[in-house]
Amino acid sequence: MSFWQRHGAQHCARLAQDAGTTYAYWKQIANQRKRPSIELARRLVQASQGELSLELLLFPITEQRHKGAAPLIAGNKVGSARHLHRLPTPTEP
Repeated sequence: MSFWQRHGAQHCARLAQDAGTTYAYWKQIANQRKRPSIELARRLVQASQGELSLELLLFPITEQRHKGAAPLIAGNKVGSARHLHRLPTPTEP
């Protein structure tokens, strides 16, 4: 997203075209609504002359973890909402 803010829509549209995708799809990637394939990410890095990072395209900041951080719960990318699905405590008859 910061790349898009620095360079503007026209530059990003040319970048998307050079990488073989559409500007609409590029916007979805920039807004972290879609994740590019490895091949597309490589083409975007090449089209940006290395200004875009392959790592950030494939693993957005919201998913990057610090070294030594506890692993995420399997299958849960955002956080744990298990407390919302707990069954009520059974009452005695």
